[in-house]
Amino acid sequence: MFNIFGFISSILIFLESLVPYPSYTHGLTGPVLYIDPIRAKSDSELQITNILYRKLFYFDTSGNLQKDLVADYQISEDGLEYTISLKNNATWSDGNRIGADDILYTASNLSYFQDIGIDKIGDFSIKFTLPNKYSPLLSILTFPVASSKDPITENKLVYPTSSDFKIIKAKRTASGVSEIFLFASNPSYNIRKLNFRIYDTDTKLETALKTGEINGFYSPRKFIWEGIKEDKIPLIGRYFVLHFNLESDVFSKKETRKLAVQSIDYQNIFSQTLSLPKTKVEGPISESLYTDKSLDFYTNKPDNTPLKSETKVKILALNLPEIKNYLENIQNSWNKINLLMEVEYLPQNKIIELNTQGAKYDAVIIGEEVGQDPDRYVFWHSTQKNGVGLNFSNISNIRVDKALEKGREELDFNKRSEHYQIFQQAIYEEAPAIFIYHPGVNLYYSSKISISRPLNIYYPFEILNNFKNWSF
Repeated sequence: MFNIFGFISSILIFLESLVPYPSYTHGLTGPVLYIDPIRAKSDSELQITNILYRKLFYFDTSGNLQKDLVADYQISEDGLEYTISLKNNATWSDGNRIGADDILYTASNLSYFQDIGIDKIGDFSIKFTLPNKYSPLLSILTFPVASSKDPITENKLVYPTSSDFKIIKAKRTASGVSEIFLFASNPSYNIRKLNFRIYDTDTKLETALKTGEINGFYSPRKFIWEGIKEDKIPLIGRYFVLHFNLESDVFSKKETRKLAVQSIDYQNIFSQTLSLPKTKVEGPISESLYTDKSLDFYTNKPDNTPLKSETKVKILALNLPEIKNYLENIQNSWNKINLLMEVEYLPQNKIIELNTQGAKYDAVIIGEEVGQDPDRYVFWHSTQKNGVGLNFSNISNIRVDKALEKGREELDFNKRSEHYQIFQQAIYEEAPAIFIYHPGVNLYYSSKISISRPLNIYYPFEILNNFKNWSF
């Protein structure tokens, strides 16, 4: 729908973008095929959409949920209906107002809403109806919203945006987006021009920073260059974990699992293989407001009695150099207690595929991804084992199940916290897994720039969340 006021506003913003304001160019690795909220999937694509699109809710730097497009909301007494009222003054870059149709359109295109009823009950209000109580709902209403007035089509690249940043120009080649130029209409930004340049290799990304073609980028690789600063960033939303298969003959007994866990010299492993930006995982709910800090998942007791006879352990593991280093470090410890490793290295998708097909393994190392809400149902509830969900430990424990179920039903923070304390304690006692580490990235940027980033970053696309306070 053509909007004359939006058209005039776009022209004025474009003309203002020609003023030589301070400009920051961020490098990303591609390909970047989509920069809309519905199709964006990779870290680089999400980095751009996170900057361009507003959400119903967002998490602040302390991990608390805050309203963005939402003016108010109500939850029914039975906890099954969430009625959301939107602010009626939020607009798209084309001048149209953001309304209920946009929320309905976006949510209906996201797979995790397939079992949730979504109804428009007014131009600026919408109702979500749940089949069962689900207290994490508000935390998943943090998705970027797309415009229903300009639906996503296969070949179109640029759509109306809703943040302070507007798209001035985007360049696309046969392999995807190569450059995108943004301008902040809000004059309170210290740096009003934010550009992205996309490269197909890390080497080209590094060269671009050396030559001044870009001002910064993030990467897991080590990079040293004169005039470049480094910020080491653990990614709290991702971690690696070794799951014992509780249905295998080797690890069906808790005593054997505890022996395996306590035989490892974690201090030695971490000193050799764990350095920032990596960081230790604090159990199944790590670096969270709900984390039980009293539990030590890395207890070492080298004098425990070993198994009576040598036992082979079949392990499926991610094919990553750091995982190989980790297993090499624990192999000597396990040899001393008569656990002998046989490791098969596979990509993550292959491990998941084998699990759904009923693969036989004694242990598996996999990467897991979580949000800021403490819900861990899909990873640990008994209904999610044997390939149904992501319960790779195949644990079936009443305390775990009940705590996870109650945690999903309770809205009060203190009461939810009690349930998740029980859950963490049960996991600690049952020892179904060894938590390895959170991976991380290094943010490299020009020493001329002063940055401000959130203290805890769950995913790489959050690195620019405080860009408003960056400055030269």
